[in-house]
Amino acid sequence: MKKRRKNFTNRKKRFLILNSFLVLFLVLGIGYSTLSSNLNIFGDITLKKPIPPGIVFEVTPTSTPENGDKYDLGEEVTFSVTITNNYPYELHDVIIGDDFDEYDVEYIAAYDSYTINNMTMYITEEMIVEGFADLHFYINASDKDNNPITEEYNYRIDDIEDINTDFDIFINYDTTKSYNVFDEFQYSISVQNNGNVRLTDLEIEDANAITSHTFELVAPGGTISNIGMYTITQADVDAGQLKLEATVNALDPNGNEVKKNWIGIVPLNSSRPRINLTYEVEQIDNTYVFKFKFKNPGNTTISSGNFSFEENTYDLSGMNPGDEKTYEYIYSIPDDPNFICHEFIFNGIVQTSSGNTSSLVHAALVGPDCGK
Repeated sequence: MKKRRKNFTNRKKRFLILNSFLVLFLVLGIGYSTLSSNLNIFGDITLKKPIPPGIVFEVTPTSTPENGDKYDLGEEVTFSVTITNNYPYELHDVIIGDDFDEYDVEYIAAYDSYTINNMTMYITEEMIVEGFADLHFYINASDKDNNPITEEYNYRIDDIEDINTDFDIFINYDTTKSYNVFDEFQYSISVQNNGNVRLTDLEIEDANAITSHTFELVAPGGTISNIGMYTITQADVDAGQLKLEATVNALDPNGNEVKKNWIGIVPLNSSRPRINLTYEVEQIDNTYVFKFKFKNPGNTTISSGNFSFEENTYDLSGMNPGDEKTYEYIYSIPDDPNFICHEFIFNGIVQTSSGNTSSLVHAALVGPDCGK
C-alpha cells in the first residue's frame, strides 16, 4: 500500500508539473500573438526619417502670359522662390540669385526657410528659338565655420511662343508733289519686322529700279529702308498711276527662308494733254507781227497736235511736259482806207499716245479801230 501511494503521489506530481508547463506555454503563445497583432496597448509610435542636410529650392511661377497661353518675346515672368536650410546650423552671408538678379540675405536659421517674391526674368529671342526657357537659380552662403555653401537649381518653362517671322513692306514718298512724264520719282521701300526673332540676309529686290539691296539683319520690331529712283514714263501717266513692285527674301534663326511679294500703287495726275498759248502783236510799218508761244503745262507728252492760224498750220507734236514752241506770223495791213479791224481765229488740237485729246479755240481783234 505504501508503495502504490508513493507511486501515485509521484505520478500526480509529474502530471501537475506537466500541466503547469502546458498552461504556461499556452499563456505565452496567446500573449505573444496578442502583443504582435495589437501594439496599441502601448499606443501608436511613428518614427521620422532623419532630414538629410542641404538646401531645398521651391520655385513657383506667379505670372501668366499676356495672351493667356504662351510667353512671347520680351514678356516678364515672375517667380516666388523659397529656400529651405536643412543644415543643423545657421547660414549667413547669403546671396540668392538667378540669371538676372541677386538678393542679399543676412542669414537663414537652421531648418528654416526664406522666400523671395517676384523674382523677375524676361523672355529672350534665344528662348523663342529653343522653344523653352531654362532658368538657373543659386544660393551662395557660409556655414558656422565660414566654409562656403553653394547650391544650384534649374527650372524649365515650356509655355514659349512659336517662332514668328511676320514682316510688313511699305513705301514712303512725297505725297504733296505732282509727277509728270520724265520726272524723277524718289521713294523708299521699308521692311518692318513684326515677328519675335531676327531676320538675317534680308534682300529687297526692287523691280522698278531693277536693283537689289541686302541687309545683314533686322531685329524684332526693327525697320530697314532702301532708297529707289524711277523715271516717270508716258505709260505711267496714261495709266494714271505708278505700279511699284518689290520682293523681300530673308532667313529665320534656323536658316529657313521667308519670302513676301509686295505691290504698291502711286496715283499720278490725269494724262489728259494741255496746251497754253500766249502771244504778242506788234505793228511794224504796214504789218502786224504775231509772236506765238505754246507751252505744255500738263503731265503727259503731246504725241500729235497742230495749231491753225489764218491759212497757216503749226506743228505741236512731240512736246513733253514743260516744253515750249514759238512761231511768228506777219499780217500785212490791207491798203484800204476803210480798214478798221480784223478778227483772227486760233484753232488747235493736241492728243496723247493713249488717245486723249484737248482743243484750243481763241479769237483776237487787231486793227486801228477795234472795239469802236
